Amino acid sequence: PDLVLMDIRLQGPMNGIEAAAEINRSHHIPIIYLSAHTDSETLARAKITEPFGYLPKPCNLNTLITTIEVALYKGEADKARRQAEEALIKSEEKYRTVANFTYDWEFWIGPDEGLLYCSPSCQRITGHSAAAFTKDPSLLRQIIHPDDQATFDQHRHACRTLQDDADGLEFRIVRPDGAVRWISHTCRPVFDAKSQFTGNRGSNRDITRRKHLEAEVVKAHNLEALGILAGGIAHDFNNLFQGLLGNISLAKMCTPPASEAFGFLEKAEQVYAQARKLTGQLIAFSSGGVSLRTNIQPAKFIQETVSSELSDTDLVAEFDLATDLWVINIDPMQFGQVIHHLVDNARDAMPTGGRLRIVAANLSGQSAHGLPPTLAPDNYLRISIQDFGCGINPNNLPRIFDPYFSTKSRGAQKGMGLGLSLCDTIIKKHGGAITVETKPEQGSTFHIYLPAIVPTADKMMVTRDQEDHGPRILLMDDDLGVLQVVTKFLNLAGYRIDSVHNGETAIQAYKESIAAGAPYAAFILDLTIPGGMGGKEVIAILQKIDPEIKAFVSSGYITDPAMTDCKAYGFVEAIEKPYQFEKIKEML
Repeated sequence: PDLVLMDIRLQGPMNGIEAAAEINRSHHIPIIYLSAHTDSETLARAKITEPFGYLPKPCNLNTLITTIEVALYKGEADKARRQAEEALIKSEEKYRTVANFTYDWEFWIGPDEGLLYCSPSCQRITGHSAAAFTKDPSLLRQIIHPDDQATFDQHRHACRTLQDDADGLEFRIVRPDGAVRWISHTCRPVFDAKSQFTGNRGSNRDITRRKHLEAEVVKAHNLEALGILAGGIAHDFNNLFQGLLGNISLAKMCTPPASEAFGFLEKAEQVYAQARKLTGQLIAFSSGGVSLRTNIQPAKFIQETVSSELSDTDLVAEFDLATDLWVINIDPMQFGQVIHHLVDNARDAMPTGGRLRIVAANLSGQSAHGLPPTLAPDNYLRISIQDFGCGINPNNLPRIFDPYFSTKSRGAQKGMGLGLSLCDTIIKKHGGAITVETKPEQGSTFHIYLPAIVPTADKMMVTRDQEDHGPRILLMDDDLGVLQVVTKFLNLAGYRIDSVHNGETAIQAYKESIAAGAPYAAFILDLTIPGGMGGKEVIAILQKIDPEIKAFVSSGYITDPAMTDCKAYGFVEAIEKPYQFEKIKEML
């Protein structure tokens, strides 16, 4: 119905006032009371239901018609008002939902500088909740980096005075954890329907990653130019040094070894060696540095290189290397320089000795999450070298990879500021990145990211010799470079060589050779295979199949019992690395 005429006293469990209240809860219909009760108590109870009229009985017909017409008119007006309110609420909910779920940080500052709205994204970007900004609007300025506050204040003044600031600005903020973020900020004035100023709406986007990429591009251009200059100077100096060394050598030939002058000439040769090392670093730093890469299993390389660098020091290495590390394609000499400089830095950070922790793990997947901003999503090996020394001064942190930046005193035995810059250059030439985390008085961790070669089914297969003559030899080694060189030599010596990278594949290849009726004449087995079965494990399994099998063990660990007493492990002979090929040929 469009309207209800309601008597207060009704038959049944409910009276008119109770019935009106129930109608109001579920329907918005105008109600007019018709009642003979006009006492103050009844009128007070009736008012609670907000009736559109109250007529005492008996009622004049004209009065009743007029009251009904007025009630219907007010009912339509009330209906229109409710619909407008509901539409407004829905509109507010819709736009608030959009603002709340936007990736950028949105806010609305009122004319009195109070915060009328702040989107939840502020928590992710700033580390502070929306409630914190609403409670304390001054927090907005407090988080601005001190060097950018003056610029931000000028911008806010322009916004308050309605000046055009369409270009916006970029500034830094400091999170509660001390991290610095770059923000791209735009701000627009807001006016109501009467053109009254109601504040400024601000939008803030985190552009930290973009800023880092821009800085890397600028740095790369600068390093390229500096590298060309350094390489040219280094090559010229090498030519001069060669003449210098030649003359020193001639002078020594003309000088009695027992003379004082002979000692000075020897010291001059030592200084030349140090100078040559520096020019070698400059050439490696230059854009034209030669890189001779090979595929290596990183676990053994890292352990051997770090252990060598720590000899004759008070540092103790702690290795945490995953057993299934992927292969990396690197220049061993250049990557050895990277480890040398990082270990050298750790030694300087802990002059009285301490722990050096080395962690290596695979990073798989197509996501860029957790990677340095310069790297595209891919498969990487991450090597972390952590010291527990004095840490790096936060003021120096942005410059530690810059050429010739050093906090050490200058001199032949101290830093020239090339160490970390050289590390950065070498790792980038290998398609990777190097980053650092540090805490004052707690230490620093350098993270190296290198593109990794993930094993596939094809790479686990046996590399078979296509020749059909000569004795068949199975060669097992985790180093692709070793496999290639040894295979080439033994091919020339008249052997057919099948090569494998690990023990599991070696056993599979042997079983297949027996099934094909063409078993191997001999095996050359690497003693240690990182993350897999080495020579000792393989020979034990092969001898269960054929006790008369002929196998050689090979390793650079000449003090290992399997090398010093190889026959006790079932091998016919031990082959020391690096290989002497004529000796291998003689043994075979």
